[in-house]
Amino acid sequence: MNTIRISAIIPCRNEEKGITKVIDRLKPLVDEIVVVDNGSTDQTVDVARNAGARVFVENRKDRHGIGYGYAIQTGMEQARGEYIVVVDADGEHPVEVIPNLMNYFIDGNYDVISCNRVQRVSSKFISKVREFGMKLLNLEVKVFYGYEMKDAISGMVMIRKKAYAMLDLKEGGWDLSPEIKLSAIAHKRLHYGEYPIISIVRESGESKQILWKTGIQHATYIIKHWYQHIAMPKVRQLFDRTVSIVYDRAV
Repeated sequence: MNTIRISAIIPCRNEEKGITKVIDRLKPLVDEIVVVDNGSTDQTVDVARNAGARVFVENRKDRHGIGYGYAIQTGMEQARGEYIVVVDADGEHPVEVIPNLMNYFIDGNYDVISCNRVQRVSSKFISKVREFGMKLLNLEVKVFYGYEMKDAISGMVMIRKKAYAMLDLKEGGWDLSPEIKLSAIAHKRLHYGEYPIISIVRESGESKQILWKTGIQHATYIIKHWYQHIAMPKVRQLFDRTVSIVYDRAV
């Protein structure tokens, strides 16, 4: 582990109350902490910088006015470590598992791992509606990709720095979360896996997602990604094969 460099990325917006606690928890576990602010109107930037993080500002937003995905992409581009772990700024993710996660990552020779939230320490942490929505999204991934995913929208992921460019990520909003996972599954040269975690009660702040709206966007995006990266390549391959057969017979 002494020869491994790990960068932690924290995308955030208006998290001045809890960001210091997350940074302090990460300090003994990683080599650098990269905080990427996406339009905070409070003192998040100054607080994070004073806590010892490298801080960047990414103001881009997607068509829905969300910049979560852009913040993560900027963090991955700026990260100096060979391995990158993305965690939320609200303290939900159990960052203390990073050493075990890193060992699992290396032992399995993975390129991307998603930390699936198999359990929560408090029943109030997740509503029945949210839980039902997650199950539907997981089922959708199974139907279209043939992969039995445990948590299609988990925000805690670990990725090799060199794998980032291979994923060719595009989404600037909440859909970056499923995009990372689906792109890794669809990529023929990348090894994808999952690692179970137990989420903890949010340290501060409220969720910035509108539950039903984000859920519909995720469900739509999964189909869109499948069409672009799975269905259309097969159609093009079939078309090319048909044209080749017709040409060979013609000549």
